[in-house]
Amino acid sequence: MSADSLAAAIAAAAEDATPLVFKAREFVPGRYVLVDGDYLVYTTCGRDDTPIGDARMRLMQKLDDFKQMAGAEHVVVHLTATGSHKGWRYLIATQKPYQGQRENSRRPKNWEQLRDFVESYKGLAFRQKIWGSREADDGIKLHLSLLPYGKAVVAMKDKDSQMFTGCIHMDWDTFEITEVPAGAYEIENSVGRMFGTKFFWLQLLMGDGADHIPGLPKILSHTGKMVDCGEARALNALCMTHDDDGAFDIVCRHYAAHYREAWSDRLVEQMALLWMRGDKDAEVSDFLSIVPDCENGSDVEAACERMQVRLQEAIDATPDY
Repeated sequence: MSADSLAAAIAAAAEDATPLVFKAREFVPGRYVLVDGDYLVYTTCGRDDTPIGDARMRLMQKLDDFKQMAGAEHVVVHLTATGSHKGWRYLIATQKPYQGQRENSRRPKNWEQLRDFVESYKGLAFRQKIWGSREADDGIKLHLSLLPYGKAVVAMKDKDSQMFTGCIHMDWDTFEITEVPAGAYEIENSVGRMFGTKFFWLQLLMGDGADHIPGLPKILSHTGKMVDCGEARALNALCMTHDDDGAFDIVCRHYAAHYREAWSDRLVEQMALLWMRGDKDAEVSDFLSIVPDCENGSDVEAACERMQVRLQEAIDATPDY
């Protein structure tokens, strides 16, 4: 094809194509967009040669995009405080160090200045909430509990947010909106991303590599053999479940098959690490709100009490706190 023919073909295709138009959603008075500030700062830092002014402009533009595409009146940026004990997750974890893979990771050059900018900002574009007793993710969940359905839009890239119900989720990159009513078990967006409490049970099996949480190392296969557990096998294990009670029963069964007598203690540790805490005190036992009243539930409650005793002893022995 000649250059002229190619140019003509491209022009014809462009003329016939449906234009992509992104429109801000209808404004909803009193609506908040709740933003994961920890991730926001990392992703707007730019490269090492990016001027800090450009990084600040990029951050402010991203927040304005969230606000417009959510139809929100307010923007709240949630941050995990420097030195936060993150709900004591570091002390809860015994199988693997919590977020242990991040110890030697290098932060972007602009990270500290951009972080200081967000923490000290006093303008009208957003306000910030800095959490010392929990992670920003937990803080967003608590904030959600204080707002009626429809008044909160969550803007988080972190997979942890996928277990949040009673809110509207906004995709970090495409701004796609997914409504997840309170108590929803499983809802998928247009690209198959799962929302609802099922995602919590899924994580208990497959773990969370971003936070160095192992989940269940081995799972019972349909042949009765123990095999390595990953996302595909975790999904398969929960494929026939329709509610939290059914998922809890299956998760307990697989933990018991792998850990035997110690299964409830191992399960409780993972639940305390993975569950996003929406109570006002960020209690490590907040996950019990999703545990059904049954025999396995009683075992989990007893294991939770043992974990709390162990945790308190560890806190008392930690001089920094």
